[in-house]
Amino acid sequence: KARQLVWRRGKVTRRKEAAKVVWTRGDLPLPLKVYGENWSFESGIHLDVRLRRGRAVLTKAGRFRRPGRYRVAGLRPGRYTVQERRLLRRDD
Repeated sequence: KARQLVWRRGKVTRRKEAAKVVWTRGDLPLPLKVYGENWSFESGIHLDVRLRRGRAVLTKAGRFRRPGRYRVAGLRPGRYTVQERRLLRRDD
């Protein structure tokens, strides 16, 4: 989906761009904020995920955590898809 990106250098320039990011190798430093509504990821460790509008926060699974409506605690390793504020497991 095209988003409005703003670069500030001198004066403000607004452009509509569609961005796609693919992480191929290596580990991402946690905690991590991911912006977007429809995206997918693969995890090799247990994670805690907080879903908000247009943003997801991935953290390492902690000892004391509370699951909620938009908060997933102790997410198992695997492939997942985020659709708006829902988290779906992919079995492919």
